[in-house]
Amino acid sequence: MPVIKKYKIVFFNTYVFPYKNTKQSLFIYNKKILDNLDKYICVEHNAFYDFERNIDRNRVVTLLPNNFCSMYINPHFYFNKISKDKNKITNLSLFSREKNSLKNIQLLITSIKQIIDTGINNFNLTLVGRIDQLNIDISGYEQYINFTGYLDYQTLYKKVQESDFILPMLDPNIEEHKRFLEDISGTFQLIYGFGKVPIIHSFFSNRYGFNEENALLYDSIDKLIENIKYAINMSNDEYQQKSKIIFEYSNMLYKESLENLKCMLQKIMDN
Repeated sequence: MPVIKKYKIVFFNTYVFPYKNTKQSLFIYNKKILDNLDKYICVEHNAFYDFERNIDRNRVVTLLPNNFCSMYINPHFYFNKISKDKNKITNLSLFSREKNSLKNIQLLITSIKQIIDTGINNFNLTLVGRIDQLNIDISGYEQYINFTGYLDYQTLYKKVQESDFILPMLDPNIEEHKRFLEDISGTFQLIYGFGKVPIIHSFFSNRYGFNEENALLYDSIDKLIENIKYAINMSNDEYQQKSKIIFEYSNMLYKESLENLKCMLQKIMDN
């Protein structure tokens, strides 16, 4: 703990961790930290959940504004923001770190199979993360659907760069998914940082700054299938325009985030 005293401000990019099947605040787990900590900023990733935190909310930010905290800092810089041409063979991707991440993967697989069964096969679907452990049956479709398993960050980012469209697969009909109207899915950080066009349920689109100009929106399985087909055949010019609008939005988030950080640091230093 004495090491903490050497710093004017300590920035916690997260302060909550899983503990005994629940959420545990670092400042509850080890209350002595605050005895040695005068000025700090914490990023809240679990605003949807109600649990004891033992923090000063004036020193908390979220990745996007929500009911827990209006101050946000959204870091999504991975590489220089450069739009790439759409691949000749359209690359659809889903990114999910854990096996049981909140994504309706079965809906996506069902949709992809139906599209392939109609004779459309000039695309591939890449599913990244431990969801390969779900052992989803893709018999007969292995040529078009690929599970990578868990990837290190550098390989993950390469897969994002190679993608054309990203499918968050949030589903408002699944109650647990509604937490992402408060918290933020890491998938959107990748979309902001790489300018990849999302195919997203309209229920979640406004929350993340997406509309018909920079995304493909659906509200049913039929509309999802229709939009995947549209994505496969989308012209490079339209794709580049949507990517450009995403970068404009993400640049706005980045600029506001820097201003919010400056403001917060100033307030903390003045106290």
